[in-house]
Amino acid sequence: MHPSHNPIFFFLYGCQKTGTTWLYKNLNQSEQFYDGGLKEWRFWKLYFSNKLQVKKKFGFGGAAKKYIVVDAVPRRKLKPDEVIRRVNYADPDQFIERVTSQVLENPDCRVLGDCSPSIGRVIGSEGRAKLIDLMGGLGFRPKSLWIIRDPLTRSLSLLRMALTNGRFGQGELEKVRKDQGHLTQIIRENLQFIVRESQYDLGWEEFHNMQVPTKLIHFEDLFKQAKFDEITQFLEMDNLKIIPEKVKAGSSFPISSENKK
Repeated sequence: MHPSHNPIFFFLYGCQKTGTTWLYKNLNQSEQFYDGGLKEWRFWKLYFSNKLQVKKKFGFGGAAKKYIVVDAVPRRKLKPDEVIRRVNYADPDQFIERVTSQVLENPDCRVLGDCSPSIGRVIGSEGRAKLIDLMGGLGFRPKSLWIIRDPLTRSLSLLRMALTNGRFGQGELEKVRKDQGHLTQIIRENLQFIVRESQYDLGWEEFHNMQVPTKLIHFEDLFKQAKFDEITQFLEMDNLKIIPEKVKAGSSFPISSENKK
């Protein structure tokens, strides 16, 4: 470790569909930011959970370490990020050692970032305290970014993503594009999901108890260069020019004002 190197460990409080992928892509263009090989580690809830399927592996001094059991044969072909996660989960202590050493041994790298949505919310106050203690003990200064978005539009965006990804079955997306009435039916059938998801945006009391420096960003402001400059300054990185977004034709569809009501 470089004697004057005191890097940041960065995690998100923003939920899904609050621009976390956009934020990750723009931060990851800098050599000052290291992602551990993944945008979303999806790691800490498992690591700090007491309900894991665990096997004991004895290290030096006979101390038992936690290792997550991973099925030897996956049920389907895994995506590249899933393959990396399986390796990480198989030996979480080694994963933490590997990603932290990558940053600690490189004085030009200032931030180790896990851009999984909702980390701060999912692991809870107890998990956050453990995460802060762990990363602080390894020589990092934890910081968090909380991206907030209107609960209704965020939840409807999640529903739209589910339709686009085919989670409601083949042909449903085309039906919705042709008929807003069909979308009305889907919204009514999944109203409980929408209400449950919207509750993730309501937690102001937690913002004041985050235990780490936390920057609050409104979703509508996130994509502006001036606001992104504030984020890079918060993370003590050099300013970066945001990457122009290219929207794929046919990748989305409108939601009528009636359905929003």
